[in-house]
Amino acid sequence: MDHICRCENEKTLGLFVKQQDYDKHSDSTAPSFSPSIINHNSHILIWLYVKLLFKVILLILILIVLVKFVLIVNQDFNTKIDILNTIERQKYLECSENYHLNHCHSDTDEEIVPALKEICNEYFLCMSNSNNNKTTMKSKLIVSIFSELINEFVSTIHYKSMVLLLLVMIIILKVLVL
Repeated sequence: MDHICRCENEKTLGLFVKQQDYDKHSDSTAPSFSPSIINHNSHILIWLYVKLLFKVILLILILIVLVKFVLIVNQDFNTKIDILNTIERQKYLECSENYHLNHCHSDTDEEIVPALKEICNEYFLCMSNSNNNKTTMKSKLIVSIFSELINEFVSTIHYKSMVLLLLVMIIILKVLVL
């Protein structure tokens, strides 16, 4: 006697399985599946694969956008660092040249003209500070780049676009979670 029952187990996803009553003369112990039930299962399986493919494509696109963003910010950072390094180098060379032109490089303080002592100290500090300010300069530059980026983004985007972007982000997050 054959009959079809609905499995309530979550692992089988509620799929229909054909079961048989096994009598004493039956050699088979494995259940058999009807073609209509297998066809139903394949639709569910195909739907799960399509959903997985969509999520993978969405994640890849998000990663591509994030990588592009990081590369652009990094390029902007490196360009600005090069510009600031050039300015600092010019400042150092100018201070160094003035330091040597005014004969501030004497071994003893007595050889320096008293009227130039203060100016020589300023040139010396200028040369020292240009080498020590690199870490401070980089951190200030990072903050300024991000603040410029946020300011440009917010100032150019309209409120309707901002709401639309927020909705798209919420939908993407819901799709990825589900």
